[in-house]
Amino acid sequence: MKSAVKQTTKLFINPAFLIFYTPLVLMFAFLLTRSITGTLFLHFWLGIMTTSLALLMEDDLRESWGALVLLHGLFFISIFEVYLYIRILI
Repeated sequence: MKSAVKQTTKLFINPAFLIFYTPLVLMFAFLLTRSITGTLFLHFWLGIMTTSLALLMEDDLRESWGALVLLHGLFFISIFEVYLYIRILI
């Protein structure tokens, strides 16, 4: 069971997974909330939850802190993505 949890955690902190699914999550969050604030809040919340899971399940904290930096880097990049989505939808 612990091995399955570790594999799932490694999937969530995989950069390719995050880069592919972050725009989809943002689009869903925007369609769900119809506001920039709600979108950013949901994205930030998902980042915190994923990072918390990584910190709880990983033995090596360096990988988890790397995930934290990556997630928050993607968070700041996603602000620009949200702007682009809004420009496309309006």
